Amino acid sequence: MKNKGSRSLLVIGLTSAVVVAGLGAYTRMAPPHRPPSMEVEETAIKPSEPVKTPEPQVEVHSDHASPAERTVALYLPKFDKSDSLSFERTTSKVPAGEDLRLFAVNQFMKETKIADPQARLLSVSVKDGLATLSFNSAITSGFGSDDERTFVEGIRMILGQFKEIEKLEFYADGVKLDSLGHFEIDNVTVKR
Repeated sequence: MKNKGSRSLLVIGLTSAVVVAGLGAYTRMAPPHRPPSMEVEETAIKPSEPVKTPEPQVEVHSDHASPAERTVALYLPKFDKSDSLSFERTTSKVPAGEDLRLFAVNQFMKETKIADPQARLLSVSVKDGLATLSFNSAITSGFGSDDERTFVEGIRMILGQFKEIEKLEFYADGVKLDSLGHFEIDNVTVKR
């Protein structure tokens, strides 16, 4: 009888050990239970709340508050008695909805009459400080030898008023220009 009782105690002891080990493993592997006061509340945008998007930062080159009265600086060439080139600063009103940079360059070409009258800047794109100026093909003709330098210097000054622009690349009908006639325009920086 002693043998049967020790077996029973041994079975009960082993069963108890297995149960305790199982409970220990369960508590280690189970996700922690948090009382309701410690639950992390998830936040979500409710459909009734409007989503706020930041307003775009538009740099207006003007002393006027109204976007309809924006102005840009133009630098028009002027030669003194000794034929030294300088530029006279003027301003021009930009019509509402027009790109300031595009307007400034086209207005410069219109007022100076340096480039072919058909020449137009079609687009300006800026990435990492580099402005890509895309002209139509008329930009490659109609310049005199001094006109090329005057044209590029004026563009450098005009686009220098825009903080986001540091360097310029010139294109005519999608082809990159390395020169305008005899004047090299590779790696042109703006003039501030």
